[in-house]
Order: sequence, then structure tokens, then C-alpha cells
Amino acid sequence: MAANNSTLNLPSWASNATILGSNDSYLLLNIFSDDIADNLFHQLRDEITWNEMRRKGGRVPRDISIQGTLINHNGDQYEPLFRH
Repeated sequence: MAANNSTLNLPSWASNATILGSNDSYLLLNIFSDDIADNLFHQLRDEITWNEMRRKGGRVPRDISIQGTLINHNGDQYEPLFRH
């Protein structure tokens, strides 16, 4: 998707962001210092349950995490959908 740098209705927290899509997605870079970002990355990596994804019998080169809550309603079970 091409970047769109329109500033119409831009939230104040996104003033230095690259606007993507239909002006509703923002790419924020370097929002944490390097040492904080490195620590956050390792904390998230360690606390999230990761799974491998397979396609056509082979492993894809990234780990995934599917998180959500199973809901039971009137005898039916609903679960989050995964799309990539």
C-alpha cells in the first residue's frame, strides 16, 4: 500500500507518523530508546506463547501467536479467526 501523507484529522500522537491506507493506519518509528525497545522486545518474545505455521508440509519462516478467548453462547463455541 502506498503511503499517504495527508494530515487531515491526524491525531496529535501521530504527528511524526507515516500515514498508510485510508488515513486510518500509522507507522510510528523509534518511539522508544534503543535500550528500552530491546528490553521490551525480549520481554514480549519470552512471555508470548509462539507456534509454528506450516504450509504445504513445510514450516514458514516466522513464528505466530494466536491469542483470543473462546466464547460459549447457547451451546455454540466461538473462537477467534486467524488471517494473515
